[in-house]
Amino acid sequence: MLTLQSIQKALSLSRPIELFLFEHGTEKYAYTSGSRQHLHTDGLIYKPLSLKRGKVQRTAEDYKNQLSLDMPGDSPVPLLFRSHLPSNHVSIKVFQTQRDLPTESINIFAGEVTSVTWNNSIASLSCNPVSRSLTRQVLRCGYQSQCNHHLYDTRCGLQIQDWQEDTKVTAIKDNGFTVEVASKKNSDDYYITGLLSKNGSDFRMITSCSGNAFKLMSPIDGLKVGDAIQVAKGCDHSAASCHSFGNFDNFLGFLTIPTDNPFQVY
Repeated sequence: MLTLQSIQKALSLSRPIELFLFEHGTEKYAYTSGSRQHLHTDGLIYKPLSLKRGKVQRTAEDYKNQLSLDMPGDSPVPLLFRSHLPSNHVSIKVFQTQRDLPTESINIFAGEVTSVTWNNSIASLSCNPVSRSLTRQVLRCGYQSQCNHHLYDTRCGLQIQDWQEDTKVTAIKDNGFTVEVASKKNSDDYYITGLLSKNGSDFRMITSCSGNAFKLMSPIDGLKVGDAIQVAKGCDHSAASCHSFGNFDNFLGFLTIPTDNPFQVY
């Protein structure tokens, strides 16, 4: 019985190809280094694209295990980084397989795209391995009166679909920072610090709202007049805001912080 390893050893039979899977929210971009489309076991069709990757290393020092990848600069993945960091992580998986044995593959790299640089028409992607994220030390909670949860995350417990409404883009101004919509159902304050999204994967915070115009923290690439979008209720992380959602049971703020400082000298 032929296996992936036996085919690789048999030079006359070996026809290796590599598969590259990028995921950004619900969007998936699947490419192959081969010359024709490849149907993988995950059910995705990997399309041919000019790709050149660096050496995959596995050492005890994660910063040395970065993977570099060159691809056309006008392909969808680099364009996610064109004007700002994307709202969601862009993950990458690299598989090795054989053209004549599509049911067998080896995962040689898994991680996320952290930055993109352009050299004329070529985009160079820097990718960190999954293990790199395990070394990050992030302050999760603070001793504060405001809620520590992120709005609509798993700890907050609210489902964004229950608090968003559908509308359409009627105008885009200020280089994409201002988006005007066809209609909205609530007052301006309702949306401040809320989220405007496209396709349920590209989210931007709403910093202000005036009439049907929403000011965003950063533009959404590819957004155009006529696109269907969603706008969701905002939250200033106060106890009052949590009550307005009927979600105070999940509130993680400290409302009884003493006002007297024991270290202050009178």
